Amino acid sequence: MMTADDLAALLLRRRQSVHVPGASGGAEAGGATEGSAPADVRAAVIVLEAELADRGHLLTTPLRRALTALPVRDLVATGTRLLQDVDALLGSDRTHTPLFAGFPHTAPYRHARDRYTSVIIDHLAAQPHQPCMACGLTGCRVRALTPCAHLVCECCVETIEGCCELCCEWYACPVCDSRYDTQGPTDPWITPATGPDAPRGDGGPVLRALRLGAPDDTAAELAALLARRTPLNPQDHDDLVLLLGRVHPRDAADRLPPEIPLRESKALVLAPLLDDPATRPIVARYADTATDVLRLLVVRSGGDPDLLELPRLRGLPRPVRRELLALLGTFGLGNLCEDFARYPGAWKRVGEVLHPFEGGARVERHARAALAFAVLRGTRLDDPVLADVLLTEAAHHDDIRLDGDRLHHTGWQGRVEAALARWDTTAATALLRARPGELLRRIDVLLARSGETMLPEAIGEALAHALPRAGAGPLLGAYGRMKVRAEPGGRRVFFPRGRVTQAFAVEDHRPPLPPRVASRAAELIEAEAVRRLAAGVGGLAGGGVRDDRVEAGGQGDRVEAGGRKGRLGADGRTVPAAAVATAVPPYDIAVLDAALGDLPVPFAERASAVSLVSVPRGSSLPLPGDSERLRLFLHWLQPKGVRVDLDLSVALYDDAWRFVGLCDYTQLEYGGGAARHSGDLTSAPAPHGATEYLDLDLPRLAKAGIRYVVPAVLSYNNVPFDELPDAFAGFMAVDPAEQGRVRYDPRTVRQRFDLAGEAALRVPMVVDLRSRRAWWADLTLATGDGNHDVWRYRAVLGRAGHDLVDTFETGGRATLWDLACWTAAARTDGDVLVRGRGHVLWGYRREPDEPRADFAVRIRDGWEPDVLCAEPELTDRRAFVALVHGDLAGTERAASGTAYRLFPGPLDEGPLTRVTASDLAGWLGPAAR
Repeated sequence: MMTADDLAALLLRRRQSVHVPGASGGAEAGGATEGSAPADVRAAVIVLEAELADRGHLLTTPLRRALTALPVRDLVATGTRLLQDVDALLGSDRTHTPLFAGFPHTAPYRHARDRYTSVIIDHLAAQPHQPCMACGLTGCRVRALTPCAHLVCECCVETIEGCCELCCEWYACPVCDSRYDTQGPTDPWITPATGPDAPRGDGGPVLRALRLGAPDDTAAELAALLARRTPLNPQDHDDLVLLLGRVHPRDAADRLPPEIPLRESKALVLAPLLDDPATRPIVARYADTATDVLRLLVVRSGGDPDLLELPRLRGLPRPVRRELLALLGTFGLGNLCEDFARYPGAWKRVGEVLHPFEGGARVERHARAALAFAVLRGTRLDDPVLADVLLTEAAHHDDIRLDGDRLHHTGWQGRVEAALARWDTTAATALLRARPGELLRRIDVLLARSGETMLPEAIGEALAHALPRAGAGPLLGAYGRMKVRAEPGGRRVFFPRGRVTQAFAVEDHRPPLPPRVASRAAELIEAEAVRRLAAGVGGLAGGGVRDDRVEAGGQGDRVEAGGRKGRLGADGRTVPAAAVATAVPPYDIAVLDAALGDLPVPFAERASAVSLVSVPRGSSLPLPGDSERLRLFLHWLQPKGVRVDLDLSVALYDDAWRFVGLCDYTQLEYGGGAARHSGDLTSAPAPHGATEYLDLDLPRLAKAGIRYVVPAVLSYNNVPFDELPDAFAGFMAVDPAEQGRVRYDPRTVRQRFDLAGEAALRVPMVVDLRSRRAWWADLTLATGDGNHDVWRYRAVLGRAGHDLVDTFETGGRATLWDLACWTAAARTDGDVLVRGRGHVLWGYRREPDEPRADFAVRIRDGWEPDVLCAEPELTDRRAFVALVHGDLAGTERAASGTAYRLFPGPLDEGPLTRVTASDLAGWLGPAAR
């Protein structure tokens, strides 16, 4: 069951919201002022502000007032819990002491208010567009007020109670309500330092504003997760489990959405309903495949719905067994047999629980399910009564044959494989036409084996039939493959399904795809994507009847024919999933970032590491521009009685991926300090654990002839990461002026990720020093027995890095840039502005008769712009914003809309509803038919 502390940490991480006892969450919540609060409360809030600023967070005005209204005891408890949650989010709640105490020196202690002021001034210099803490706007100039250093805009100070600070004897801070004597016409602003030691405005990390939580935050997050159409990453999965734990099954049954698109989420919801007679009928409404039944039985027995590991299945009462057998009997026999064959061991265990042959002649009540179990188990027809029932049912199905005294099923999948093996694309196309999702997954094989230089008519007709019916995952996957199959060769990299991300590479021997064929297929897919998005405007956004065998997000879950009509609101995941379908108004303006082309659509999310920033695997991101030095860090805590030795290392390669050197516990320095290790810690006992650092001086490494840097975390004594109570790694951007005084600075943490899974070698990224970019890999590599170090795996790391960079550079997947352009072209009536193509925004306007798919191509491919502008005008307009960095000013004046951003920024303070990359992909769900 989720505790209040668990819920607080979840809402902080997902919504940056803080629930304060007794506060309503409104804009004027709390109502207390600095002057009316006791002195000890005022002092405690100032200390809390300083502590939060040191961690890169600010208190917005409603939240600060709500905290000020608390008794000092409640304030201490709430503030302590908030600091603990922020520390846990950033990894700074652990003790980070390196082996050598001189790596580097400790920063001196400062008074709370002085410390807060210093942090604010430094951040304001780096991020001049920081939102005002009082009004949340970025339009007016935001400065630090003296002496409290709260970030407020000039408009808020000048309009306090109708007075101007220059004509009064005092001015008041709109955040803390404190009054300060002006002593005449004195400027109330803190003047930043100037000179060579002053902070540089080079785009450092943004202070994250914490808002006062609203009562419906929990329900909104639960609805958002249940509405997700693409696989949940481990963090989202755990959050869903925690949120469902707060809801009684009968209450959950009353508030279920019309559709739960994701199969694994559906199992988590339905499993608790199975044992209650009052809620059991709901299971049949939502479970529409045999695998749904298997998943909920696994979850009911304490397992995970991913079906990678099966628990011992719990027994079922007879009424439940009969209802589940009856439910299985409602599915097509071919689908039943294929589902059973996909997880044969699991279904044999289910058969032991369901007893499908129990009852003699009464088996005919669920004869179809019994027949499927007989095929799976190879049951001999030596019982005359049972044989009569099974043979009678088998006579109704052409794909069941009798072989001796056993029944066999000739599967659809086998017929497709046989046709492809003999290069009979006509027969394969006819079979695949029945299952649009599978047709799109194999469209490149069909086109390559057809031998045609133009799109074959039969395949073109099948593709036209499949495109409106296929799910978002197959659609995006096929589009990505069409982008690169025109240039075959090299190696293919596979990411198989599993608890951790592994990659396997093979030589690519596939026949080439003619460029005209590939480009034509890509055009058809792109036109279908734009059509779907445009069809949602003014009607349903997403949802609908999906074809059989369409995977949810392309990750292995199937959706049978006749699925329910789904509904996804225009603003994505925050729309309550139980709400009825509503019209989706078009956007008045869109602002896109061309750098989204470096972010592929998320894939294999089930095996993604739990991380501070959800970067899609395969993304290429520029290294932090405000630092020439990266500090890698590793922290772990070993179980009681078990010594665990983790090692933070880097392997270094040249242009041709030849191994050049390393930096790890065996070689603490490389290149005279170009890479420097903090020292080898060989155990991590409780309560503090152990921390290792590794500093990379990027310019010096490049001068030393290094092109690629492959960081790696290894378990030296082969203890898997999932056996550790706590283990994470990441990197910080270190200011050269601070590198001798700061070890673990949570404000500079750019990424942290958990180490998990049954693995002993993790590769988070590959750094290219020539392009100064990092490819996010999030990869686990297989290891042998014995002790592990980076020297032993230098060849493995080099091959993996080479294969990954080659695969990611070719762009063989649809990107968030594709999604953003399609969405903007389909749903925007006004200007579409693109940044990242110079110092100004490139604007595009759709002509009255221009097809929206053609409009999307103009935006995506960077055609000559229709207009140029310095900044977007979003005031009172409904906006669609998709950016890498959420540093767009002026979004707080937008009337409404939707925003995606990878990294936080002032965009978060506006009224735009934030969505994830998975939400954007989910908008491509097929429309109702």
